[in-house]
Amino acid sequence: MLLRYPARSEPAARTVAAATSASHPATAKRDGRIGIAVIGGGGFATETLLPAIGATPDFALRTVVTRSSASAAKVAQEFGAAQASTDPEGVLADPSVDAVVIATRHDSHAPLALAALRAGKHVFLEKPMGITREQIDALRDEALTSGRIFTVGYNRRYAPLSLRVREWLATSAGPAVLLYRVNAGHVPAENWTLDPNVGGGRIVGELCHMLDLLSFWLGPELVSWSAAALPSAQRAAPSPQDVVVSLRFRDANRNEHVASLVYTSLGAPALAKEWIEVHAGGCTLHLTDFMRLEAQGARARTEVLRKPDKGHRAEIEAFRDAIRGAPNALLGAEEAWASADLALRIDQQLRAGAATE
Repeated sequence: MLLRYPARSEPAARTVAAATSASHPATAKRDGRIGIAVIGGGGFATETLLPAIGATPDFALRTVVTRSSASAAKVAQEFGAAQASTDPEGVLADPSVDAVVIATRHDSHAPLALAALRAGKHVFLEKPMGITREQIDALRDEALTSGRIFTVGYNRRYAPLSLRVREWLATSAGPAVLLYRVNAGHVPAENWTLDPNVGGGRIVGELCHMLDLLSFWLGPELVSWSAAALPSAQRAAPSPQDVVVSLRFRDANRNEHVASLVYTSLGAPALAKEWIEVHAGGCTLHLTDFMRLEAQGARARTEVLRKPDKGHRAEIEAFRDAIRGAPNALLGAEEAWASADLALRIDQQLRAGAATE
């Protein structure tokens, strides 16, 4: 028996209408809402970004883009997107998409963000901003001249307890000493995040978060820094996983502050991931995992949230407000570039055997 099938005259569509469910009906761009596309459907996008977008009424989720059509369809249905796609270029050409959220692997961040800005879209880019000097420089220049809203997902600066720390430092009106310990956990050598050509390594790919937060609290001016790292025991993982960085900042009132940032993969898994201690004006703050803030000294008090809040919802709302032209505290391109630049300098000098600047 010979079966003959008609030849396909056109390539299969890479963007299709998404299936809907009763709990998450597909959204459409209507009522003046901001049409948004999400490129990347991994764990962080589905567990954090997409729920935050869905909780922001002004956004209409138009399209979810992933490398796999099955994954795109699943995520689009789960979060009520109108379309599922494997075609980022097609999404960027869609006039119903006003803004793009990018949460792909790190090596594709800057190229996708550049393409989105050039297509006239507002851009929310997950960290890191890029994994090379050329990438972050080109993206900063495009963001500053595009006339579009651009930001990087340094969410910790939006966390409610983070804002309490910043307000407390502002009222202390003097120098501060800060200790920041990150119990980052071990990552296997074969993990893509450690590949300098894909993930950029842990300094470029994650430590940038902490560098941005320190600048937000103590800056804006970075006066000096030095760093030391343990060599990786894994030959296949050249990027250090255990780093100590010392930094000196100067704030807008010309006060100088010093910070010690410890990032380690060697700690006990049960230990809190992020623990911060701030000393200023005879008082001390302890911030644990952005859930518990304890003040000791003249202004003793304790504030405990029901669950950790690292600011993801607030940064999505600030992105929305910036697009709307409303007052907002959204991180801009220059500040985002500064943290990415510092992470790259630390990483490059540690790999070269140098440790200070």
